[in-house]
Amino acid sequence: MHKKIKSKLDIAVLMLSYNSEEFIEEAIDSFLNQKGINNWKLYIADDFSTDKTREIILRYKKSFPEKVDYFFNKGNLGTARNLFTNLLKIDTKFCVISAADDIVEDPFVLRDSCLVLENDKTLSFTYTNGYKFYEKNKELKEKINCYEPKTNPFSLKDWMENGMFYINVHSIMFRTKTYPKNFDNWAYNTATEDYIHRVFLLLAGKGYYQNKFSSLYRVRKKGAQSQINNNSEYIYLNSIETMKGLDMFAQKNYSIKYFNNFYGQHMRLAIIYMFKKRFLKASAHFITTFIYKATIQDRFILLKTMVKVFLGMQKPQF
Repeated sequence: MHKKIKSKLDIAVLMLSYNSEEFIEEAIDSFLNQKGINNWKLYIADDFSTDKTREIILRYKKSFPEKVDYFFNKGNLGTARNLFTNLLKIDTKFCVISAADDIVEDPFVLRDSCLVLENDKTLSFTYTNGYKFYEKNKELKEKINCYEPKTNPFSLKDWMENGMFYINVHSIMFRTKTYPKNFDNWAYNTATEDYIHRVFLLLAGKGYYQNKFSSLYRVRKKGAQSQINNNSEYIYLNSIETMKGLDMFAQKNYSIKYFNNFYGQHMRLAIIYMFKKRFLKASAHFITTFIYKATIQDRFILLKTMVKVFLGMQKPQF
């Protein structure tokens, strides 16, 4: 049982941190600079940092007790478990999930996103566009260029039928009550927590895209994802388990409607196992793409690629 933080606040910002001493002050300050709204608080979920991150958090807590609080994990949980474990403690109307190395550039984004959700009760979440930059080079920031939905607000069906277009997870504000009240191991162990975050929200309601830039996403070599085993085989196997978990969570509605989105990981695994000369596994995943109704074109591409990989003419490229 996770004890909730009882609150009369409208908005909680849940910031995930791990060994973020270089960047976390800038991230915290970007939220403290928010204007036009005061009824919010920042909760920093630190995943057992071994540098000076916790010292910095405690200093901010002391300086801004009304605006900054923290959850200190007693061990390193990994990104997904850190997120979902501490999200269960939040009890505000709305919530924003952030990372300790990202920056909020728009000083009014909390106010504006709150107004969007207040004005349309059918919405589960809203989000904006953003920029990305590498390490400390903010002056070289690049537009993320979110896809502008043809239908706005949009549903899970709209999203998946339009190629599961990019949703800037770093700028999402969502209704806390629409989120699951507990999580199974597949969610805690996922390597794609951003993806299932989007699906959870779209299963609960509609999303709304605000066509403006508000966030700066920092790309760095030692980010949160460095805690995950990033080899391709692991990622695709984990992704399949995640999809199965989502399917169970949605009581089969997820796969029945959107089978065509399930076979991609099996295609990649078939090619990887062919390259590794693990032919039984390669064959199993090849056959599975037929079960999940891969298109004729994709089946032909897969077969052609597997033959080339087997003959040493091509290596897996993902």
